[in-house]
Amino acid sequence: DSLLEPERQETASVTLLTAPYGLGDNGYNDCIASGVFAFAEQNDINVRLLLPNSEAEAREMYADWLSDNAVSDSAVIILGSSIYESLAEETPFTLKGEGSRVLLAESNSENLPTGVTTFMINRYGVSYLAGAMSKDFDALVFAAAPGYVTLESAICGFLDGHMAYKDSNRTSEVFYLA
Repeated sequence: DSLLEPERQETASVTLLTAPYGLGDNGYNDCIASGVFAFAEQNDINVRLLLPNSEAEAREMYADWLSDNAVSDSAVIILGSSIYESLAEETPFTLKGEGSRVLLAESNSENLPTGVTTFMINRYGVSYLAGAMSKDFDALVFAAAPGYVTLESAICGFLDGHMAYKDSNRTSEVFYLA
């Protein structure tokens, strides 16, 4: 008697690597997680959340995920923040499975390896409209921290809209909390 191993069936999987402490504030990572869970529920896929406490821990989690899924089919990891741009650029891409990808949120980098796909939600337009609607007021923009692509785009849009429609005696200022 010989034992035959059953044919291995892989289920598609999506892993979300959030920004450090990125869930629970009703922010961007919460929106991504909500979309991933809704997609998983409709399509019968496995979902995994990676919740790092630091960028260094995120780097380890990403390297482990790449190693664990090197030959898996239909394995996707979403790097849920633009802070992972350098991580995606610097880490050797090792996925060989069919349909496996890395998705990087909010990046327009041209230095990403083949196999890393980016997506960006343009907030400039809606922010421009909000700035235009504030034309009758002085605008004080309070932002978390400088240097984040999505945040800077939104601030620029708001200020451009405010400047284009404000009364001449209205002012606008940006303050960063960190």
